[in-house]
Amino acid sequence: MDLSQFINAISQFVEVVYPPYDLNAEGAAKEMLQVIDPADIPFLTIALMKRADIWSYNRHFDGLQVVRRVKSEDIRDMSRHQLPELWLWLNQ
Repeated sequence: MDLSQFINAISQFVEVVYPPYDLNAEGAAKEMLQVIDPADIPFLTIALMKRADIWSYNRHFDGLQVVRRVKSEDIRDMSRHQLPELWLWLNQ
């Protein structure tokens, strides 16, 4: 499966949104991650803005009380019951 096929398949289950930028969220993300890994600040900023989980294997997000880190296995296991079409696709 190439990247365009993956994007087409996952787009049935994921909504891409472009929220208005929030400087307060960016400031909070900087406070939490500046010392740990500044490269992760944009990801945490968006998660804070959308009140969303972070789909990542990066352990820098573990221990943050403001977001929950979700791994691919979590998505796969959840989809088995809640989104059976996605579960079938992930397990091809």
